[in-house]
Order: sequence, then C-alpha cells, then structure tokens
Amino acid sequence: MNQVLPKYHPVGIIIIRLINTDRSVCFIGGKVKALVHLTEIRTRYCESDALGHINNVSYFIYFEQARVDFLLDSGMVLPSEKFPFLVASLHCDYKKQVYINQSLKIHTYVMDIGRSSFKLGHEIHDKDSNELLAVGEAVLVSYDLIAEKTTRLSDELRFKLENYVRVEINNSKGVKSSDV
Repeated sequence: MNQVLPKYHPVGIIIIRLINTDRSVCFIGGKVKALVHLTEIRTRYCESDALGHINNVSYFIYFEQARVDFLLDSGMVLPSEKFPFLVASLHCDYKKQVYINQSLKIHTYVMDIGRSSFKLGHEIHDKDSNELLAVGEAVLVSYDLIAEKTTRLSDELRFKLENYVRVEINNSKGVKSSDV
C-alpha cells in the first residue's frame, strides 16, 4: 500500500507525492486536476562546461530521461516494445544555472493531445529548494517505423495521457496550476 505525503503550496495548491511510485497528484480546491510524473536526477561532472555549470545541452538529456520514465512508468510504452514515437519538437527556457552534483527533480505532464501527437511539459526544479531552474516542452508524434508514417493515437493511449493533462485555471490571485 502506498503512503501519501502532502506538500502544501503557498497559494492553496496541494501536491501529494505517492511514496514508492514516481507519481504525484495535483489537488486544486480539493479536486484532482492532473497526475504529474516525477523523475529525480543528480548532475554529473561530465555534463558541465568550462564555466563550471551544467551545459545547456544536458537539459535536453534530462528531459529525455524524464520523458522515457514517464512513458514507461505510466504504462504508455512497455519495456519490451519498440518506442512508437518520434520527437517532432523540443524547447527549453533556462531560468537559473545548474551546477555539478546538484539534485534535480523533473515534473512531467501533458500539455496537449492531438490526433497523432501530444505535447509534454517538463519543469526542472532543485530537489532541496524546489526552485524552478528550467521549463521545457516536447512534441511526440505516434509513428509506424515499418510503414514510415504517422499513426493515430489509440483510445487507450489517449485515455492514459488525459490523466496527466495539466489544467490551466485562474483564481482570484491569478495563479495557474502550471505555477506549481
């Protein structure tokens, strides 16, 4: 049985991390809005540059690890299957520098679901301070490697993705669920 530990956000948003899993649940106003996948990473010396901070390219490697963990842990892709998606687009906005041996947590969620593609959002936070360090997006396209063409997302996959869609809501303070 999984234990649940609440973490209270100063604007009334509650994040609950399910212990022994890589999932968190976002509660807003007492109602579940979306599941958020969590990946933890510790930076390495080989990812740094001459200035002593983590090179900008490494952020995309962290997003990739979070993306693959998300798809495997959620059961959207089985470990024995070939990866059925192509990356169509990647984007990163750098907020703060990241350093060697820093512990990071990456929140992954679904931003949009199309006919044959979906957009994932990633947020890199410092594990200890929870400070936002970078925000990224990835568009994945369902693809048949043998036929070499895009394919429609299955109803089963679409259902699983919908559990992770982050809902944008505004309250009286103008806070959105994406501000978590």
